Amino acid sequence: MQDHEKHNGGQCAAPHCDHCSTDTGRRTPQRYCTPRCATRVRVASHRAQRDRS
Repeated sequence: MQDHEKHNGGQCAAPHCDHCSTDTGRRTPQRYCTPRCATRVRVASHRAQRDRS
């Protein structure tokens, strides 16, 4: 899974995504451009962990 460094905006943290993410001032900085990108990264991480077991 991606490291949890501060990400205040710029490029989406999802691999192979060229969209920009924006931090809308929430408590938790937004690392992804959409919830869909965030879910895609979480599912890929889960599947990789499951396959290693």
